[in-house]
Amino acid sequence: MHAGETVDATIPPAFPPWEAYLSVMPKKLSVAILLLAVSALLSLLTQDWLSALLSGTLIAGALKGHEGARTMLRFFAAAGAANAAFSLVFGPAAAADFVGGGALSAALIVGAAAYGLLQHGYVFWALGQQDVQQWMFDKSTGGLDAPDPF
Repeated sequence: MHAGETVDATIPPAFPPWEAYLSVMPKKLSVAILLLAVSALLSLLTQDWLSALLSGTLIAGALKGHEGARTMLRFFAAAGAANAAFSLVFGPAAAADFVGGGALSAALIVGAAAYGLLQHGYVFWALGQQDVQQWMFDKSTGGLDAPDPF
């Protein structure tokens, strides 16, 4: 709750507790967590267990408000964006030269790299915003009024 706001006692507590929790969380952080969860799910589907475990751990840390998790997520987002940008520039040529694929292979590589660049760029940007940092600080110090679903 922010300074100057009052609590309406006639509103019943949200059920499930996720509703109240997400109503306090900045929307840009919710979107970033959703994008990270999609990546973790894709890691599970491709049986990249270490990546899925690391992603899940960092997502849980971010939802708990840990500054270390936010810093690591920003680092990995920057590295992922750099990798995606590299793939966006050099991927189509590699598809034509090394894979032997044609326009479809190049288009798939460009699409995947563009998605990766947008996803990682958004996560990096969102986790650097002041309201997200303030929410995470409040969350880690117990300053949020919303019930904690964890």
